[in-house]
Amino acid sequence: MLLSKRRKSVSTSLVKVLAVVALLFVGLPFIALLSRIEWQNFFAHVFTSENWSAIQLTLLTSILSLVISLIVGLPLAFLMATSNKWGKLRPILAIPLVLPPVVGGVLLLVAWGRRGLFGGALFNFFGFSIPFTLVAVIFAQLFVALPVVVIMAEGAFLEVPRDLIDAARADGASEGVLFLRIAIPSAASGIAAAALLAFSRALGEFGATITFAGSLPGLTRTMPTAIYAALEADPASALSLSLLLVLMSGVLMILMRRRLFAWVR
Repeated sequence: MLLSKRRKSVSTSLVKVLAVVALLFVGLPFIALLSRIEWQNFFAHVFTSENWSAIQLTLLTSILSLVISLIVGLPLAFLMATSNKWGKLRPILAIPLVLPPVVGGVLLLVAWGRRGLFGGALFNFFGFSIPFTLVAVIFAQLFVALPVVVIMAEGAFLEVPRDLIDAARADGASEGVLFLRIAIPSAASGIAAAALLAFSRALGEFGATITFAGSLPGLTRTMPTAIYAALEADPASALSLSLLLVLMSGVLMILMRRRLFAWVR
């Protein structure tokens, strides 16, 4: 009996120790970041003309990426949730979520680059090249944000009572009516959580952006690429901008968690 209690105590302690190790591994870098910030010059470092331009560009492109993701992604998510045929596309949509970001940039280059499969035709017929433009930044962010919206929104649509949809169909409701008046209102909390996570992914996108859009100041330089560029030239600025991005991501995660809880309830 005594041995059993000791084993239970040891196993409980081990679980707690491992949990603390995990917590420290994730948390210590944030503590280190806070310890290296030059607080008296924080705003001066963050809001240099170049950084402010990167912040504005990041917010603009992330918002546009999110809006496009919602416009084209929600209908796809609805069809995937209500049709077995469309549901088979799920693995394809999930691939960008697990790809190394730089590979995503390479895929965009071979598709939409000046010599790419589709970008070549676009350049030959219209003289427009996508890489290293503002459009390229949006494409890079879309490549990670759109799958997030589709996968998470599909899960939200699957929670909509099937009998509600079947009853509406029996009354002659079109797919558009089902989508706009029943599915979206019923899955609103889940869609909001998907939007917040997609916006967060777009906000922090780096690998595909620097590969496909580059890091041209005032044109394609986003907050993540600005941080990378400043690491050697101006470390204090890079650290301050990193903290700002951490704070923005933290706020988004808090909001997303609340939306997820509301969805589950």
